[in-house]
Amino acid sequence: MLRLLAILVMTAALAACFSGKPKVRINAPTVSVQELRVDGSECTVLLRIQNHSTASMKFSAIDFARLTLDGREMAPLSISPALDVAPYTGEPFAQALSCADLAPDASEIVYRLEGRIHAVEPGKRRFDFAHRSRLLPVPGLTGVYR
Repeated sequence: MLRLLAILVMTAALAACFSGKPKVRINAPTVSVQELRVDGSECTVLLRIQNHSTASMKFSAIDFARLTLDGREMAPLSISPALDVAPYTGEPFAQALSCADLAPDASEIVYRLEGRIHAVEPGKRRFDFAHRSRLLPVPGLTGVYR
């Protein structure tokens, strides 16, 4: 009888561990450059928002305090991507910029991003971000860097 009672208690405790919703964890997203296309004095930057949370997030605005491409400062800049990003995934979006003097045939382009990203779901939140990296030319495509 005591053995049966112990098994029932352990089964109930184990069932309690698996009941209910999983805990929602909100982690700071990251912003990076996925691709850069240079066409004369204009360029298109394909930015990527990476959601590191267990919940989908809706991002309403990105305020760049620093956006540097190959040593040229493009900030301050505010954009409104209005993106829904699923948990643990990233979503790219394009942004046109004026990129005078940016060489379409560079061997690499170093970039730096700093700023704040605003999420409206789940709940209103702001996250600071900073990222630096480099882009390399895509063989056979003049003015395209990844």
